Amino acid sequence: MAKARPSKMPRILGMVRVMTALLLIQFLFGMYTNLFVILPRIPKPSGPGGFFAHMGSMMSVGIRDPVFLVHMIMGPFLVLGALITLIVAIMGMFRPAIILSSLGLVFVLTAGYGGLTFFMDGQHNSLSFVMALGWLGALTTYFIAWGVTSAWKA
Repeated sequence: MAKARPSKMPRILGMVRVMTALLLIQFLFGMYTNLFVILPRIPKPSGPGGFFAHMGSMMSVGIRDPVFLVHMIMGPFLVLGALITLIVAIMGMFRPAIILSSLGLVFVLTAGYGGLTFFMDGQHNSLSFVMALGWLGALTTYFIAWGVTSAWKA
């Protein structure tokens, strides 16, 4: 791999900081949802529109509770942020940032999968645990990336 580009380091560090902040905000909304929002159990839909029926149920709950709505909406933004962080790290050619942002993306996707299936598949504790582990892995990864990119000197 070519030598890291020092001019890209502030962008990498900036995206890592943004992801860390978004993950902490997501945690607060998730904890509020867990403690104070009663999520309805969604019956398994039959017929061709199954997935979209679930999505409609999610949005109807979200409209009733704005904190849960923000928690749901932040998920895709976290995935987008993780992708942008990875792209910026690749453009900066800084191997530790590439590895850590790749791991961060995997963990964000894991948390998203756990959260989506938790809500859509009966709210099983194991899926909540997958969501929590994904979130914890992503936060840890971005904290490490923050330290690595902050400490790097050209």
